[in-house]
Amino acid sequence: MVEMTQALSEIYALDVLRSIAAQDDSSVGQQEVYAAMLAFAGACLERDMTQTTADTLAYLLQDPVVNTRIRDDAAEAFAELSSRICPRVILDAQAFADGMNLKSMLAYLLEVVSPDST
Repeated sequence: MVEMTQALSEIYALDVLRSIAAQDDSSVGQQEVYAAMLAFAGACLERDMTQTTADTLAYLLQDPVVNTRIRDDAAEAFAELSSRICPRVILDAQAFADGMNLKSMLAYLLEVVSPDST
């Protein structure tokens, strides 16, 4: 049952990210985007996609618009991840996040999960 809930969480996060990426208006609140990104990072971690997880969490930590609750959850997950993986992955993720904006981050995440990506 937990596995099914995680799969639904990932599917929901992906659906939200795809929906947001497909529109140019602001009908979806930014905090909902960030919440979906955080859920997606959790799903990536479950699949041992540590670089994608680190990249996503690092982005959430550096974006000044992210609300406190999401930032705190991302910081906790990032600290826990940092204690388990190679420090270079963390440094790469932080450098990666510094050069991203929301639109480019969404494009990156959707590329990661695209069946056409290599």
